[in-house]
Amino acid sequence: MGNRRRVTLFVVLALVVRSVTPSAQAAQTALVDPRFSRYYWRSGGAQVLGMLESAPFTINGRVVQYFEKARLEDHGAGATDPRWAIMYGRVVAELMAAAPTTLIGGTDRTYGDLAALATPQPPPNSFVGGTLRVADGVFVSMSSDLNPAPGFV
Repeated sequence: MGNRRRVTLFVVLALVVRSVTPSAQAAQTALVDPRFSRYYWRSGGAQVLGMLESAPFTINGRVVQYFEKARLEDHGAGATDPRWAIMYGRVVAELMAAAPTTLIGGTDRTYGDLAALATPQPPPNSFVGGTLRVADGVFVSMSSDLNPAPGFV
């Protein structure tokens, strides 16, 4: 078989496989509960909310579903405004407050450690703006123009 014919056969085979394989969005949508699917994709899907972490289940009469970075809750039955039918929960922020001694999966850090890192610190004495290398990393000011202000390492 000639080289050109092999390449053509390979391309045709790749197109056939692609046409019968669902896209990442379609595959993930199949797993996201239909109540949350539209909200999930309009909100940025995996990039913003993360990949799916649980099947939908009911807590206190509400259907919820967990993703890597968020929890979605169905409040449709009690919502007077359809914009509030799906509510978003900040899972990491809740874990930092409610479970500070819990290890973050696969690391030796806890959610309490993460909370400490998320608390703004005053600028180092020698900080005049921009960024500054410090013992634990790099200090970055919260100021939009990087002027001296509280910030994070």
